[in-house]
Amino acid sequence: MCAGFDLFSCTKNVERNLFGIYNMGLGINLRRKLREHEDALKPLENILKINLKEEIPKVKGMRDFDQLITAPTLGYGFPDNYYRVASLGPRLKDIKVPTLLFSPTDDPIPPYVSIELVAAIYFLMKTLW
Repeated sequence: MCAGFDLFSCTKNVERNLFGIYNMGLGINLRRKLREHEDALKPLENILKINLKEEIPKVKGMRDFDQLITAPTLGYGFPDNYYRVASLGPRLKDIKVPTLLFSPTDDPIPPYVSIELVAAIYFLMKTLW
């Protein structure tokens, strides 16, 4: 499986990877998609108490998108709450079947060190418990 083991480190990696260029590219694409689907997202304006026309230009990257849309829409309030709850790492100990954890070293989102660390923690949890 290749997933966000630690969404905190994934977000930080995206923000600094290639001097932030990857995050800027994400921001451009997210703004474009938000504008394309603005009519479908209109109901969120009342729920989240936002004005999409004013807020979309502020989305510069992944964390901004999570602040505007993802975290509040899913009930987490803020990105850090969302990253903490949605990260896969803490749940690895609950996997009951053999599982392959992988991620390419050149993946721009998860930092390779966090995957190695999570795999080591997973191994320790399985061994000790």
